[in-house]
Amino acid sequence: TKAQFMKFLTALRTELGQLSYSLKARKTPQQWRDQYAAIRGIRIFNTPSVHYRGPRTEVWGIAMVKDEIDILPSVIDHMFQQGVHRLLIADNLSHDGTREYIRERSTHDSRIIYAEDNYIPYVQSEKMTWLAHLAWRYGARWVIPFDADEFWYAPSDTLAKFLQTCQSSVIYAGFHHSVPVTENPSDVINTELVMDTADSFPGKVAFRAHPFAVVVRGNHEVRRLGAHEHSLEIVHVQYRGAAQIARKVRQGAASAVSTGRDATVITPHWLAGSKLSDSEIQEVWTNISHGLPDERIQFKAEGPMARGKFLRWRSWNEDGSLNKFFSDASGNAGGSS
Repeated sequence: TKAQFMKFLTALRTELGQLSYSLKARKTPQQWRDQYAAIRGIRIFNTPSVHYRGPRTEVWGIAMVKDEIDILPSVIDHMFQQGVHRLLIADNLSHDGTREYIRERSTHDSRIIYAEDNYIPYVQSEKMTWLAHLAWRYGARWVIPFDADEFWYAPSDTLAKFLQTCQSSVIYAGFHHSVPVTENPSDVINTELVMDTADSFPGKVAFRAHPFAVVVRGNHEVRRLGAHEHSLEIVHVQYRGAAQIARKVRQGAASAVSTGRDATVITPHWLAGSKLSDSEIQEVWTNISHGLPDERIQFKAEGPMARGKFLRWRSWNEDGSLNKFFSDASGNAGGSS
């Protein structure tokens, strides 16, 4: 019928528009070489062997991790408690047991898809874009690109339930840098954090799965057509002790330099931090664990700074502990709508 033809034509135009939008993010030969190298460098071990053709209902998390054994188990548990169906996690040559942990846990939990990322250069956009494509290929309806130190929350419900009823195609998440008041906590979930209630720019993004979606470096944006909204929030526990800070900034800077590009553009905070001595990094830790800013690693602490055991939440600001920092009745810190 004419109506069916018009519906098909509209869908075709939308897909062509998405393809055009995605190609604009990969418009140079170097970008295509990086994308090819990223694909070649990632080996997936336990995904389904066929292209998914059923109804799409699942929420998938995708991550690229390196030396995060102290916090990754808690983040994985959190994602599953939030109703996320599957996690596709690629380890980038960890030396602290992270790779072994993911591999072992995936053998006992089919919800975890284990991958090895053996390509050293920091081409995060290309790697995450490939993981997002794989998630779509194997049935994801929604994709959450997350880091190993991020705890995602939705308003008034679990993350998965919120996404499954959302009509938008792209959802931005407020980013709240948080530091444990105790160095190297053994139980970060039940450790008091000092959190910047300001919505640090840029935030992160989740999106409706699509074969041509392109994840921008840092997971801060996605090339994905459709309605956008800002409804999610993240407690970001990036720094957890002086030794961990030193390792993170030095490894990150080395990886960025290995790309042959300007590391001051790719990861300026890692590059600046990598130049600090151990004693200077200890000073940084003392400052940020007390809720103070430190420009040496570009930790802003804009405030207001809140203290609490925020990782116990099921949904954002579940206990109302952030209400006192904001005048709006909803108590949604970070300016979410």
